[in-house]
Order: sequence, then structure tokens, then C-alpha cells
Amino acid sequence: MKTLNTQSPKWSSLVAEKLSQEIQELSHGYEVEMKALQQATPGSDAHVDHWSEAAVLLSWLRVKIDDLLAEMEKLEQTWPE
Repeated sequence: MKTLNTQSPKWSSLVAEKLSQEIQELSHGYEVEMKALQQATPGSDAHVDHWSEAAVLLSWLRVKIDDLLAEMEKLEQTWPE
């Protein structure tokens, strides 16, 4: 693994912390939507709305998780071998 020219290893960054916070918020929103989905009558407008919201939140979670993994790989390059 190639290391970057840094004075000390980096274990976190502002980007990683922000992405982690966004992932937590999206996860919470997903949990709320899933609980509402379970309580909605199947086939109702509310059921469809909660299903759609949950799907959108999962899509955003996937993007943010991929971004966080990429940021973690950048940070890992600062670690000593």
C-alpha cells in the first residue's frame, strides 16, 4: 500500500464525520418509514408513499456508504505500513 506524505496517520476527517452523520440520519429516516409502512394498509396511498420513501432512503444510503468507504480508503493510505 502506498502511503501519502503526511506527518501522522489520519484516522478520521471532516468528510468522514459528515458522511457518518448523514448515514445516521438517513438510517433513522428509513427506520421511521419502515415502521409507518408496517402500520399502513397494504395497497393504500400511505403504504405506497412509505414504500417509495423507504426505497429512496435506501438508495441514498447506498451512495453515502460508498462515499464513506472511499473516504476511509483515502485515510487508510496515510497509515504506516
